[in-house]
Amino acid sequence: MQSIKATSLALAAFVTFAASPLLNAQLRSFTNDNGTVIQAELVSHKGDKVKLKRTDGKEFEVNPSIFSKEDEAYIKNWKSMTPAVTNYNFKIASTKKKVEGTSVDMGYKRVKNQLWSYVISVTNGSQDPVSRFTVKYRVFYSNAAEGAYSASSSDRAAAKMLEGSTNQDAELAYNRVLELTTTPVQIDMVNYDGVGDRYKDQLIGCIVRIVDKDDNVIFDWVSPEVGMKGKSWLNTNPNAREIKDHSIIR
Repeated sequence: MQSIKATSLALAAFVTFAASPLLNAQLRSFTNDNGTVIQAELVSHKGDKVKLKRTDGKEFEVNPSIFSKEDEAYIKNWKSMTPAVTNYNFKIASTKKKVEGTSVDMGYKRVKNQLWSYVISVTNGSQDPVSRFTVKYRVFYSNAAEGAYSASSSDRAAAKMLEGSTNQDAELAYNRVLELTTTPVQIDMVNYDGVGDRYKDQLIGCIVRIVDKDDNVIFDWVSPEVGMKGKSWLNTNPNAREIKDHSIIR
């Protein structure tokens, strides 16, 4: 009976000992060029550097070249199977820009037909260069006039929207600006002088969404105009309203 108990205890100790490397499967001995050995696990990588975590919980970044050739090969293989960590931090601003336009005085009414865009500036606020991301935008506008006439009551009832995007594959360094101009929106104004009726389209605002190469959302921004209150990328539907013709009526 005593022999069975001793055997059981020995077996339990062996199982515990054998399982411990599995519980710390990411823990590894790394040897630097000076022969110093540290116990650590790889946490993340960014650029040429990797972050390691020691057994005491302290994290530090190093270049893999300080380690032995065997450790360098291990790290290279680990990097190939582990997505790099990217810290995103963007600053976004938008300004309205008139692209072109015409003005006609018909005597009893005055008509303006103009094309307007938003110029959107995306600044990389991260200390790291970022690349391979897409900037999507949605522009909202009212539709009170159509060319030289007032729009129908149904068209004036709700805001219209257009959307577009641009890809940024090259690196955008820290504090550098990516500037894009949205697809122009036709803004019409019809002013009936005799009766005082006036119909004018308006740019309401815009929403910006930035996604990474896998289409994961990394940043959302809504312009500060009053008409954009309560709007977000999730509660606006790009196909909700038909987009009108952008050509200027001559």
